[in-house]
Amino acid sequence: GIYNPSLLLMRVKSKSKLKTILLYFINIHV
Repeated sequence: GIYNPSLLLMRVKSKSKLKTILLYFINIHV
């Protein structure tokens, strides 16, 4: 999927980094 970098950064800060990164890579591969 397409991610807004600033949104991604906000998500990394507000939620757990690993969870956000996992979701990010899952969206790329799917």
